[in-house]
Amino acid sequence: MLEARIDALVALGQWIAHHPPELEESVRRASQKNPWFTPREIRRALTHIRQYYLHPDKIHLWLQRYPDLGSTDHTLGLVLAGNIPLVGFHDWLCGFVAGYSMQVKLSSKDDVLIPTLVNALYALSPRAPLPKTHWVERLRHFDAIIATGSASSHVYFRHYFKDYPHILRHNRNSVAILSGNESDEEVLALGEDIYAYYGMGCRSVSKLYIPSKVKLEPYLALWDEHFGYVMDHPGYLHNYQYNVALAQLSGRAHLRSDTLLVIEETSLASRIASLHYERYERTEDLPAMLTPHRDHLQLVVLSKDIALASLACQKAPPGKAQYPELGDYADGVDTLRHLIDWYALPRRSQQKVQRSA
Repeated sequence: MLEARIDALVALGQWIAHHPPELEESVRRASQKNPWFTPREIRRALTHIRQYYLHPDKIHLWLQRYPDLGSTDHTLGLVLAGNIPLVGFHDWLCGFVAGYSMQVKLSSKDDVLIPTLVNALYALSPRAPLPKTHWVERLRHFDAIIATGSASSHVYFRHYFKDYPHILRHNRNSVAILSGNESDEEVLALGEDIYAYYGMGCRSVSKLYIPSKVKLEPYLALWDEHFGYVMDHPGYLHNYQYNVALAQLSGRAHLRSDTLLVIEETSLASRIASLHYERYERTEDLPAMLTPHRDHLQLVVLSKDIALASLACQKAPPGKAQYPELGDYADGVDTLRHLIDWYALPRRSQQKVQRSA
């Protein structure tokens, strides 16, 4: 059973690699429906999924950590986010590998791409004993839930799903810590972490921590040179112009490049087309600066000459923020471990069916 699931995932990766007409049509429809999902960013997400999630070596290496992985007759409910293309695919993949039947409530912002991939997987393996996936408007008769949404949605999730085994997620942000000694290659790699998906992902770097005497202008100049394409997007351009006007009207000190407005600010979350930064004196001060934000921190991007072993969070080198491995779970919560542990729980869906019969 598990090998059939793995084979189906590998076949899907090969299907993506061949750019079939159905996939290209899905890219076109998704980009028309959601202007933030440009073909460039959709293909970025598809390449990541194919190379990092659906490669057979990576799948087997990941699953070696879970010798008790099996199958279940439980039903998993998924409420997926839609801030960047295919952001919910990893949750679906975990449920699929764990052998759950799934009810999936898609985000209206991303309701084209994930069904295209999942439906293609089933079409590629029509006789394989695979767990089923159902696309639903409302979740009914499920045993456990994984739900991702905004801060306001999270309040609702905590109330509505409190009696179910659950993983509930809300908005988080990612930051980068610079030393001032970065090479041009590192700076450009960090630019990918900032500009990819127009900065709209939880793994998008929204704030920099920089030494007190390091100038930001050389970083900004390199980013302008290589990431100017973002200004071709009407939504990004509008946000940039709004940010500049707001900063000028308020009289707030800021740096302005051709692609970003940069503000010295303690908060992690920055608007689209803007970037926050905060200065530090010593690397030893950084854990104390970041600790107050731990519940809203997704990832820390670290320059190669900075080591912060005492900082308990997910870390990545420049250029890797947007390309997590299979075991790089959102919020640092091991999704697959939870799904396996839930095998032993009673079936709530069956209880509900019996009561309603």
